[in-house]
Amino acid sequence: MTITYAPLRKILTERGISYYQLRLDLGLHSRTTQRLKNDTGYVTLETIDLLCEYLNVPIERIIEYK
Repeated sequence: MTITYAPLRKILTERGISYYQLRLDLGLHSRTTQRLKNDTGYVTLETIDLLCEYLNVPIERIIEYK
């Protein structure tokens, strides 16, 4: 089983939000946005919570466990 951020990528594309914009708006490090973009490495629950609040969506719209 693995965690993927494909749902997040879909929302960002639909809303026209870039990873650079996420970095600016949420104060994320470039490594964090790269992990989200490429499904590599660890992303904290704090970051996932920030994304949920920023996008106003539940966690299942950010991550998928498959």
